[in-house]
Amino acid sequence: MRFHLYFFLLCLLLPHYCGAQKKAINRYPVTADGKLKYEYMGKLSSGRKLVINFSQKYGFVDSALRDVVECIYDSATDFKRGKALVKKDGKYGIIDTLGKELIPSVYDSIDGEYSPGGRRSYDVAGRIDNYAWVKTGGIVGVYTIDVHHFEPVTGYGAYFYDRPVANKYMRIYSKEIDVGSGLAFRDGKVALAPRKGQSVGEYVINGRIIISREGKHGFLDSALNIAIPIKYDMVDNFHEKLAAVKLYGKWGYIDASGKLVINVCYDTVENFENGFAVVKRDGKYGVINKGGLEKIPCVYDRFLSKKSYSRIENMHQRGVFSVESNKKWALVDTNNRLLTPFTYNDISASHWGFEVEANKKVGMISYDLKSSIPVVYARIIPHFLENCIAVDNGERWGLIDTFYKVVLPDTFVSLDAALTVWKEMRASPERKSNFVTEPGKYLFVDHFFQGRASVENSAHQWGYINKKGKEVIPCIYQMAGDYRNRKAKVQIGKLYGYINKKGKYIYAPDTLDVDNDKGIWVTSKAERYGIANRAGKLIVPIDYNEPYALTHNRLFVRKDKSYGIIDRKGKEVLPFVYSKGFSYFSEVVCMKKGNQWLIMNKRGHIKVRLDTTLDICSYFREGLAVVKDTSDRYGYINKKGRIVLPCIYNEAKDFNDGGAVVNTTVGKYEMVTYKPYDDDENELEEITERRRIYGDSVGVIDKQGKLIIPCMYKAIMYYSKTELMQVRIHRYDEWGSINTQNELVAPYSISSSWSVYHEEKHKWTRKIENGEWVYRNKRGRVKLRVGYVKDPKA
Repeated sequence: MRFHLYFFLLCLLLPHYCGAQKKAINRYPVTADGKLKYEYMGKLSSGRKLVINFSQKYGFVDSALRDVVECIYDSATDFKRGKALVKKDGKYGIIDTLGKELIPSVYDSIDGEYSPGGRRSYDVAGRIDNYAWVKTGGIVGVYTIDVHHFEPVTGYGAYFYDRPVANKYMRIYSKEIDVGSGLAFRDGKVALAPRKGQSVGEYVINGRIIISREGKHGFLDSALNIAIPIKYDMVDNFHEKLAAVKLYGKWGYIDASGKLVINVCYDTVENFENGFAVVKRDGKYGVINKGGLEKIPCVYDRFLSKKSYSRIENMHQRGVFSVESNKKWALVDTNNRLLTPFTYNDISASHWGFEVEANKKVGMISYDLKSSIPVVYARIIPHFLENCIAVDNGERWGLIDTFYKVVLPDTFVSLDAALTVWKEMRASPERKSNFVTEPGKYLFVDHFFQGRASVENSAHQWGYINKKGKEVIPCIYQMAGDYRNRKAKVQIGKLYGYINKKGKYIYAPDTLDVDNDKGIWVTSKAERYGIANRAGKLIVPIDYNEPYALTHNRLFVRKDKSYGIIDRKGKEVLPFVYSKGFSYFSEVVCMKKGNQWLIMNKRGHIKVRLDTTLDICSYFREGLAVVKDTSDRYGYINKKGRIVLPCIYNEAKDFNDGGAVVNTTVGKYEMVTYKPYDDDENELEEITERRRIYGDSVGVIDKQGKLIIPCMYKAIMYYSKTELMQVRIHRYDEWGSINTQNELVAPYSISSSWSVYHEEKHKWTRKIENGEWVYRNKRGRVKLRVGYVKDPKA
């Protein structure tokens, strides 16, 4: 009885929970008329989210998205420890979480930071307690927050570009002395008076601050007393409780008390990492431990290749080092035991092992030295987001997992193609099926189009299978395209043609390339196009650069730098006097003559003369075309030339399924100066131009301009009612998938946009499971399983 009661309550509450989750996913501030309220909304910090409205003003909302701080600031940082740095009318201040000004926005700089967009600005407000160093009109002083008082300092200035030392002192300099620095407390009192020839370090490590006087170096403690005598020629900061020091031209190491723990006897030294440091003596390299014992004697010509310096910690953590002797590299451990022979031209440390190079080929060795990737590849690229290693044999790509097991043979023509299959393999559930073709027959199986799927065999020849897995057209082609209108484009040698679903030629392969546009056959040679009939007889000479079909009787073409319209016999319908043009299987043509765009019908009759302030940027899709005004803002017009959606967008794409991807960020510009190069790579004169800086507010609108996907993404690939949409919201190149309700269906985890292809009007989908291509119907049932074989060249 109790079980049934729990089950009843669960069924009762589950819809409300799911609804709440759905609502939470779609929450984004909108106005009363449903338009997006903010262009940008940040992450929650100290109970507040930074927002930017469409007038580029900054403010804050709370966790419930209620307005807390009005959008009145020119810029602002996120809150930290209940404070945020803001800018208003070119001046800076500090506010609390209720918007109260702790420090009024009247200062040129606060606590060493000139702009909320600076690299350390986020820390400024958080590190301020009751005192802040400020600067206004060239006057430096201290602002006391609790009494709201500004007190100028006299006799010295402050280094406002530096971070406060130990968050306790401000680096200062004397106005009467040309060279020299000192330190002052946060309340403005002098802690260490400036003096000529004195320099104070910015960092406190192991309770020590570097100080230099008259060319000699030492250390202060946090109370600014001399902890280590100022007698060394050079010093470095402490690393692992030891600091490198130079005395009498040689290097050694001291501890925080100043005791010399490793004698000054080396030409050069590195900082300690994981208990070891690389040193050089008498022109040879070795490794010492913290006791000064040479674990690897100084007998090697070089230590670590140039590629390894940025990854030295990876080598040190594992107690393995790469060394060079007689221009060959090998691996040794901390006991100087040889782990590999001296056979490599280079060795470097990467995320998943040692990259080795020999005879212009590369491979990898695992850090435990138990497995390896053969040194046979032209390139090896670790792909961190996809957790795999890409290998290039010089012609084709493959993938290897982090355990050095080949997961995809090197048979793919591009890295993107291999990664797409790898993503499908990782995303597919493991299920079993009785529908299996011949195992190990194909390298690659494509999606089904009109009952046919192209396949590639182990000899890299292409053919077609049907939905029963039978090879109905043999693998004899170098390329096999998708079936469209019961025809497919194929390649034999360097020639192209078209075949029907039985494999018979409709158009024989006797040209360099061929394309099919609404029943008009177009051949090409040397990037020129003409017109042939279905029998392959040339009707119009091969004189045109770009052909686009309007109807069966009209062809929109470009000849050299001009556009016009011809019929299928080559007769000019519209003369070649236009500088630009757009048409794509459309009933209308857009042509530009001079500075004015003309909208014509397919016969070349002018229907609309567009306003000269508008520039058409695309062909008509779903009755609308993208236009741009003189201020580089985008909008949409209909076929009558009327503006149906005003030019208010920073970026706009064509409509698809009733929606268009737009960027609503208010335009920002920057002046960029650069020197271009001509085709022969000769440097030309310097050019300065204004470039737009794009924001991150991308969403989808309908044909009335209403947002159907909020402008909350950095990128959206396209809009579709029937397929998932790929979106990017993270700072890095991570993509996810949403549906039309803006619900996140696939997490942000992949490194480039991709989609699950739906074939045969969304009846079948194709994914990879356990190394085989599996086709499923819309209910998820397996209809066909096709195996693949590893490339014999791999």
